[in-house]
Amino acid sequence: MGREIQQCLASITDEQRKVYDVVMDAVTNDSGVMFFLYGHGGTGKTFLWKTLSAAVRSNGEIVINVASSGIASLLLPDGRTAHSRFGLPINVHESSTCSISQQSPQAELLIRDDKPFGGKVVVLGDDFRQILPVVLKASRQDIVHATINSSALWNFCRVMKLTKNMRLQSYNDGEASIEIPDDMLIGDSEDPFRDLLEFVYPDLLSNMYDRDYFQRRAILAPTNECVESLNDHLMSLLPGEEKVYMSSDSMCRDEHTTEDNAEIYSTEFLNTIRCSGVLSHVLRIKVGAPVMLIRNIDQARGLCN
Repeated sequence: MGREIQQCLASITDEQRKVYDVVMDAVTNDSGVMFFLYGHGGTGKTFLWKTLSAAVRSNGEIVINVASSGIASLLLPDGRTAHSRFGLPINVHESSTCSISQQSPQAELLIRDDKPFGGKVVVLGDDFRQILPVVLKASRQDIVHATINSSALWNFCRVMKLTKNMRLQSYNDGEASIEIPDDMLIGDSEDPFRDLLEFVYPDLLSNMYDRDYFQRRAILAPTNECVESLNDHLMSLLPGEEKVYMSSDSMCRDEHTTEDNAEIYSTEFLNTIRCSGVLSHVLRIKVGAPVMLIRNIDQARGLCN
């Protein structure tokens, strides 16, 4: 934890450092302050939470990292969803209660006195501009009333802001800030497809086991066909035997599906469908090929988004 906090503090911005100092002062003095960190995407909210988490843990304190969704919880050390950590029901209404028994270890961890959040230092964070709460058939007034700053707890909250985009700063300062040579312009090369791959992934075979090599590079493609062509070509460059896996496509058997539809939409036809959100019928991979998962399969084994 000591090494991690030093690495984080070496990359922290002046704006984030001010927030860090204020929160850590509240933790050190056990003042039980409630903070709300407001900033749009890319300003480093998650990075700051990781930094605070490492700093508090290095002092032997307990940190509870809670996110609104399963995918967001994976970005935090030992992250858990709010429903899991606080025992919240999936469908929340006015008479909902948390399923935490009074004598349980979870209650001992969370509840200390009658102050908001048991008197613990709490750091909330979000971007008000991203999404409003969903209230069915509600008026503007009802939606505004459901927002977090209409909560009774908001009066106890100290709001802090982040405005500088960390991603743009790292782009300007890092090696990603490179100029594309004139011969890489579209239409100026005899084989732009090959040249593009060699430009983005130089010395691929020598760097294929370097995680940072792939994290710093990406090709944005307009269609799934382009993505498949790029993947197939790069896969052909990797050594080893190719393994081919095929999907198992079939029509859903329900009251809306007739036997005629099942015959019209045959398995062979379903295998040819190429559209957004539908996986390709054929998956070709090799041992050592980098794979990005888009869903959580087995989080304990690291097979997660």
